[in-house]
Amino acid sequence: MKEAQSLPQAIHNAIIAVWISIAGSALLALLERWLGVLAAGEFAFELMAYGVMCIIPYKIQNRSNAARYWYAVLSAIGYLFFLGGGAPTTSSISTIGTILMFPLTLLTVYWLFAAESSAWFHGEGVDTNFARNEPSFNPTDWDKPT
Repeated sequence: MKEAQSLPQAIHNAIIAVWISIAGSALLALLERWLGVLAAGEFAFELMAYGVMCIIPYKIQNRSNAARYWYAVLSAIGYLFFLGGGAPTTSSISTIGTILMFPLTLLTVYWLFAAESSAWFHGEGVDTNFARNEPSFNPTDWDKPT
């Protein structure tokens, strides 16, 4: 039986940070909706987008190397869009939330691409011999005393 490999601390921290980022963004959208800044359709779209983003921490925990790149690319695109003024109708609540979450996003990307994390994503130091600790099933050994 394959032993479960423990997550490196950096990956564990990154997963928690991604969940905090998703939850914080959803709460900001809820606040904007409550204050009347977001229309119902925009609010629904944002919640669906955050729901789709919930796949990323799940895939990271399951050692998907692509998921960490998707997170980094989507974060970079989002911040470049923000800095480039691509959303002129952005509310002050969204602006403050985006600025406050920027350090957390940088830290998350750092954790995802740290040496320890990269080694874990590439399977280095992982036991892939599932039967290593299992008894031998060689038929020539059956008649030998144990």
